[in-house]
Amino acid sequence: MISSPRAIVRTLALATAAVASVAAVPAQASDSHLALTVDNRALSHSASAALVRNDVAYVALDEMIRTFGGLETAHGRATLATLNGRSATFRTNEAAANVDGTRRAMPAQAFRAGGHLYVPLRFFVTYLVPHATVRIDRADATANVRVPIPTVS
Repeated sequence: MISSPRAIVRTLALATAAVASVAAVPAQASDSHLALTVDNRALSHSASAALVRNDVAYVALDEMIRTFGGLETAHGRATLATLNGRSATFRTNEAAANVDGTRRAMPAQAFRAGGHLYVPLRFFVTYLVPHATVRIDRADATANVRVPIPTVS
């Protein structure tokens, strides 16, 4: 039990510093922010949803799963994402993911920063958002995921 006011203040300061260090993105000096939109609408729930690292566009897996209404479950270094009837397991610092039981190469490694697991944007869209397209404008530091409306026959 914390007894003195000084100990309480010190504990609060340490807790605040710990939370701030987890929320800090970008994690490397070479990272740059990428404004992400879906169907030209900004993701209002997160400013850290996308970034560019080593010329690869990445998305925060949890933010994308929330945006598209899927399910994310963490298991140590592995994270299982289920979306649109597909499942993908991503592992921190690995450049491959298991998609519906098949190992698929990614263009770069998944990594953790700011409390998020980042995966390559085009890989995420290709395997978990059927028929969607990605347009990245590096000059404007923007990316848009376009999801076509299904037609009813």
